[in-house]
Amino acid sequence: MPDGSVQIVLRWYPALFSIACFGTVVLLRSWLVRKRTGIERAVAVRPRTFALSSLLVLSQFALQAAMGVQIVLFTMQRASYDVFGRVDALESPWMGALGVVLTLCGWGWMWFSQSHLGESWRIGIDECTDNVLKTNGFYRFSRHPIFTGLMAVQIGLFCQMPTIASALVVLGYALVLEIEMRREEAYLLRQHGEAYQRYMLHSGRWLPRLGAVAEQVMTIKFEPRTVEDKTERRRAA
Repeated sequence: MPDGSVQIVLRWYPALFSIACFGTVVLLRSWLVRKRTGIERAVAVRPRTFALSSLLVLSQFALQAAMGVQIVLFTMQRASYDVFGRVDALESPWMGALGVVLTLCGWGWMWFSQSHLGESWRIGIDECTDNVLKTNGFYRFSRHPIFTGLMAVQIGLFCQMPTIASALVVLGYALVLEIEMRREEAYLLRQHGEAYQRYMLHSGRWLPRLGAVAEQVMTIKFEPRTVEDKTERRRAA
């Protein structure tokens, strides 16, 4: 493929990929879950921590909006794209190709991880619906493979658009997702108790062994959810 054609593909790829990725892992997945379960909302907000849950969701939308503006200017080759602090030393076809690989792998990783969750998939923490603990497949080595795939996508977009703004978006996602993962783990400890504690011993938070919990975690005290507790949370929702 001529160099000019490669440049055109790499220029349009972030925009086309973002549309396809959002359309499948968010819109299509939400529709599939709603069709199978009858649950209208795919975004779950915990009644007891509404402010924090809303802040995390809004933070992700804000980060994606910042990346979206950059993608539009990058695709249109506007001079205003330079305000994002482009790093010329990192701009190359090889870097762009690496970004394509990372984004495609991250997209596939998210989709198949969502498929493995099946009807239990939500955006956020749904305390009003029981879920089954998944410890095999993509979840055998990572407790949050969907977030791992999402980070791969963000790093891939940075490789294609190496700017200071892209780097800040990646760091922002890492912080927001780390907070969300810890909240989910606290919730799953309350719901599944010792079964989840044992699972945490041999699985990483992001990747195998990365974020695995030491054996001292077995000393953590938790209060199993009762039928009355579940009923109260359904009413609060």
